[in-house]
Amino acid sequence: MCRDPSFVEFFVSTVEFPPESFILIYYTGKKKLVLGSDVPSNVFLFKGRPDLCKVVLGKFIKLRGLIRQSYIKLLLCSKLQKV
Repeated sequence: MCRDPSFVEFFVSTVEFPPESFILIYYTGKKKLVLGSDVPSNVFLFKGRPDLCKVVLGKFIKLRGLIRQSYIKLLLCSKLQKV
């Protein structure tokens, strides 16, 4: 979360983000951001303050679902190898 447009612009244009990550930036400033077309596809900019409860719980629920799916696949694979 940031309200300084120059910080957001500098951060997005200079930091090399890992391609397997998702970067969520909530911009709360009043000035318009000046960003080039080179914003990475895994950087998501939102205007305004986030509802942190929804954001954190939403990510937890998705992560829990991914872990559950991976665990089921692991169990199925291990049973198939025994046959």
